Amino acid sequence: MSVPELNNEAVLDRETGLIWEKSPSTDNMDWNNAVYYAYNKKVGGRKGWKLPTVEELLSLVDTSNSPTLSSGHPFESVQRALYWLATTDTEDVGEAWHVDFDYSGEAISRQ
Repeated sequence: MSVPELNNEAVLDRETGLIWEKSPSTDNMDWNNAVYYAYNKKVGGRKGWKLPTVEELLSLVDTSNSPTLSSGHPFESVQRALYWLATTDTEDVGEAWHVDFDYSGEAISRQ
């Protein structure tokens, strides 16, 4: 469902209560730049977004076969590419987790 006060640029996940950007960036960037980009991004006039955690993204992703968004999802311009998550590795905080929609193996891994 679109969120009217965000100019139809975001969607509300009724299951989790999270608001997601409707059309995420397709730019290829490292984790540090992704965090900075999200924080400074304006969506529907609102600034201060964040990367999702592993748990938050798993609420959207179907990992039963290959990582993909659930059918009927409301998102636009989602690429078959790597998307960074806010979650860092507990053993090495220099590594962060990501989902790779172009990988037919493990949906979420660290890099």
